[in-house]
Amino acid sequence: MDALAESIKDHYCLKNFSGCARHLVFKALGRENVPIDLYPTEVERARRIIEGAAVLETSPTDESTTD
Repeated sequence: MDALAESIKDHYCLKNFSGCARHLVFKALGRENVPIDLYPTEVERARRIIEGAAVLETSPTDESTTD
């Protein structure tokens, strides 16, 4: 592993996992919803993913019927 990757791993995975974008999505939506291409530093993207999931959960479904 290169030095930059080691530094990121050390900071986000070992010292500050609560500030890790992957951890934020994991805690909010579960492991299966963490994008494989989400980097630990992409906190804003993580927030958009979480907000998008919340919108989907609260969207009303069209249960009207036509007679």
